[in-house]
Amino acid sequence: MSRRLVLLALWALLSAPALAGAAAGLQDWQPPASRQVEELDDTNHRILVLALVVLGFGVGAYVLGAVRSRAAEIKAYDYARKDPCRQHPEERLQAMRALESRDPQFDPDVFLTHARRTFLEVRTARAQEAVQSAARLMSDGLLRRELVELALRERQGRRSVEVGALVDGAEVVAAECDAAYDTLHVVFYAEVRRAEVGPKVDREQAQLLAAQKPLSRVKEVWSFERRLEPGRCAGRLAEGKCPSCGAPVERSAVASCQYCQAILNSGAHDWVLAKISRGDDFFCSTRQVIPGWAALRARDPLVNRPVLEDRASLVFWKWVETHVSGTPERFARLCTPAAFETLAQCATEMPRGFERIDLGEVRLALVDCEPDRERAHFILYWCTATERWELPRKSMLTLERAAGVRTREETGLATDRCHHCAGFQKELDAVECAWCGALLPNDWSFVNLVPLDDFYETRHAQKEQADSVAALIGEAANPHESLRLLAAVAAMVRVDGPVRESERALLLRCAERWGVPPERAMAMLEAPMEGQLSSRPRGEREARRVLRGLAAAACVDGGLGTQERRLLGQLSAQLKLPPGALKAALDEFEAARDERREQAGG
Repeated sequence: MSRRLVLLALWALLSAPALAGAAAGLQDWQPPASRQVEELDDTNHRILVLALVVLGFGVGAYVLGAVRSRAAEIKAYDYARKDPCRQHPEERLQAMRALESRDPQFDPDVFLTHARRTFLEVRTARAQEAVQSAARLMSDGLLRRELVELALRERQGRRSVEVGALVDGAEVVAAECDAAYDTLHVVFYAEVRRAEVGPKVDREQAQLLAAQKPLSRVKEVWSFERRLEPGRCAGRLAEGKCPSCGAPVERSAVASCQYCQAILNSGAHDWVLAKISRGDDFFCSTRQVIPGWAALRARDPLVNRPVLEDRASLVFWKWVETHVSGTPERFARLCTPAAFETLAQCATEMPRGFERIDLGEVRLALVDCEPDRERAHFILYWCTATERWELPRKSMLTLERAAGVRTREETGLATDRCHHCAGFQKELDAVECAWCGALLPNDWSFVNLVPLDDFYETRHAQKEQADSVAALIGEAANPHESLRLLAAVAAMVRVDGPVRESERALLLRCAERWGVPPERAMAMLEAPMEGQLSSRPRGEREARRVLRGLAAAACVDGGLGTQERRLLGQLSAQLKLPPGALKAALDEFEAARDERREQAGG
């Protein structure tokens, strides 16, 4: 109504001159012969008035549009500030429309019924300390979280028992829909009776103690995901039926149908619970463009973000279990060999503050695609706590797999299976599949977990170091010389043991600088070192350039070891250079590096 009044007032204001002119014209009427000049002036006047009216309407519409847009922004801000766990209604509506267009049979009421049943069954299994009986309803990452949290409570000699869970309300507060998976976030309001008891209290007595406690309010956001193809669902997991063939399913940790062998918690047949968040901690953030994601999708079209993030959650909780239990051998199947050697040397005592651990958001942030491997980096929001304090943390978790490994579509959110045959692994410390014998760490495996600031600082420093060293080595005269010099650099970075990240970066940077394909550069790390160092450059000038490049490669990891210095001396002799050539090359390299540092600092 207010908008109509404003428009009416604007129209009246702008049309007043035209009405006044019309009234004056009626009073001063003259015969046609004497009105020819006046009619021309009157026509121009009307055109001018009409133009002013149109302009007034345009200005009014623009002002009203701007005011309306600003009001919507203020409303959205107030909406998020009052309840951060709720997605903006327009974004949620857009995602729900995309979901319904992909699955016209989707029914929100049926989904909420499924979600309520899942909520009650998972909480009942948790209270009975039999979480694995609900494995078919949860992703492998969430199942591992529940098991690790149970182990943490047992290690501290405490148990959390709850009875009488009653759901007061359930509502979809956020929705996401990407190319492969649908995600619905449901907020649950419930009342439970909860008690903390010791390990010697039996189950019946613990339930009696919990029943005497007052009701406590619970607000949690449960995230359900699926990759359901319309028309395939024949049952409901929460009803105890296989969604693939409709047969009854057993409550066990295997989470596979005994009749059709469908992987029940893959998300390919029905909704699977992937994450549980405290109501105050959940926030549905807008997804940003992930650097390197397009290159990874070009290599592996079936790779998808929800499965990768669930794999990261699984690896994180196994990492926690390793530190808490002091059993690194159980982490070997989810860990690269180099990272496992580092973890095996760590102390077996539980770190301070690991009594309680809460994992919030797991978000894929960056992907590195190299010729021989792929790395995915995830930002983790988590916290460690004791009875008296809580420490929030923000870390970067890095996973790695070989470049030839591809995503298995049928496993989906069942990320703790063999990547080769999708077999369920019963032995927790096995590094080979019990069914097909494939190496389990060949899938996305743990590399490291470091504070976020340290990750970006190290990454930036490695890039700067590789760029500066590659520039100091110089340009190669021709393609053949480029390959020969690059082979010598590859031999140098291998001489002192496993190739470090800084050395790999140097080799790839040199390959890029000299126009050598990165795949060819990485293949040089597998070639015999004798062959890489056998060819001799022509002339002393070229020999000094090679020696300088090898000196730079030897110093890229921060220092010059005994083996590297000995090898450089042997290479200097093979190149038929004078005795002082090596020292001159090292001094020249150090001087050039110091000069570059001073220029960068200035």
